[in-house]
Amino acid sequence: MTTAVTRPAPTLSPLLGPGLLLAITIVALESVAMSTVAPEIARDLRGLSLYGWVSSAFMLACLTGAVLTGLVADRRGLAGSAGLALGLLGAGLVLVGFAPGMEVLIAGRVLEGLGVGGLNALPFAVIGRAYQGPAQARMLGAVAFAWMIPGLVGPWLAAQLAEVWTWRAVMWSLGALLAVAAPLCVLPLRSLPAGTGDRGGKRLLIYAVTLPVATGLLLEGLRRADLLSVPLVLLGVLGTAWAARPLFPPGILSLRPGLSAALGLRAAMAWAMMGTSPFLTLALQQLHGLNATQAGLILTVGGISWTLGANLQAWIERQYGEDTRRSRVAWAAVVLSGGVLLTLGGLTGPLPLWTVFAGWFIAGVGMGVGYNSNSLYAMSTAPQGQGGALSGQLANVEVLAVAAAAGLGGALIAQVQPTAQALTLILLLNLGVSLVPWLAVRRLR
Repeated sequence: MTTAVTRPAPTLSPLLGPGLLLAITIVALESVAMSTVAPEIARDLRGLSLYGWVSSAFMLACLTGAVLTGLVADRRGLAGSAGLALGLLGAGLVLVGFAPGMEVLIAGRVLEGLGVGGLNALPFAVIGRAYQGPAQARMLGAVAFAWMIPGLVGPWLAAQLAEVWTWRAVMWSLGALLAVAAPLCVLPLRSLPAGTGDRGGKRLLIYAVTLPVATGLLLEGLRRADLLSVPLVLLGVLGTAWAARPLFPPGILSLRPGLSAALGLRAAMAWAMMGTSPFLTLALQQLHGLNATQAGLILTVGGISWTLGANLQAWIERQYGEDTRRSRVAWAAVVLSGGVLLTLGGLTGPLPLWTVFAGWFIAGVGMGVGYNSNSLYAMSTAPQGQGGALSGQLANVEVLAVAAAAGLGGALIAQVQPTAQALTLILLLNLGVSLVPWLAVRRLR
């Protein structure tokens, strides 16, 4: 008979949980707040042609930030990693809040993305090291709750601040909250050990810097209409192809059966749903005259329905098991496309305005069911001991898809006039991308 050896739990500060959850809440608030006030920012700073970069710069920087803070965590511990991420986010909020023009604001968004990229991975690292047994499950539930609540109330709060005062007050308020959360989050982490300092992480950082930069060059080349356009596109394509090879399995674009198809499917669903969100608030204000509060409701609707879809997926998984994953993804893809089509019809077609919100609710349910079912499938295909690498691939392919969607949408806004026509083309493009999962699901083995 053998006795199991358990790892002694570290002594935890009572502030660790609240500090961590407050930091996550601020990250979630920042996400929905920026989507809500971005149209007003573009009008105020007269930078509608750079609208796509507000999202693209942030998303691309998230990829680099996740790798960078991971290296710091290995060398300096989670306290150092969290401190760096919070500092970058705080600096970005200050720069965005005081930005005199869109170029400075985009630079601030890069800093925010570097910080948020690190903070997105922080909860799982902290929970894995600081909590054990049932406490881990409780903290994971609390983390999910910290993400959900801002999605429900964040758009309304951001819109109210922007309408009563200024959009800059949204950034200043988040910065003030961050100043309170930072010591609560960082100081308790000092008791947790550092990692092993894997040398391979430095090589990974090279690719994690090159890939966002190259993708950014590609998107900027598509946005421009001058002599730099073609060279930027060529450099972007070559750099993206070189940097993506060690980060992803081959065959994603061709939907090679198995894991590659699952990653391609994830990218297409992220593009169709998350890549459309920043343009919905703009379209509702530009095409239908809604104010920020009214337009922001679309984000709340999407958040609620995505949560419902995710819970429905979990119930089906418990009731019917893993054998239904492929069929769940297939039906969810149809629901997602139908919701996007209904949203498009309400925004730019003959359908009444309420169908925009109804369509986005339907799309969110499809996203919640299909996205999580596809993630479960992808995890089931991962080779033994490579779950961590797969987690990184799932996150990175999502980031790149959303950044590309925002970048191409921004390029259309910059190149096509009037804006209503550009928004129509963006929604049609994203509707087309939502059809890709119909093909990809046939290649899930």
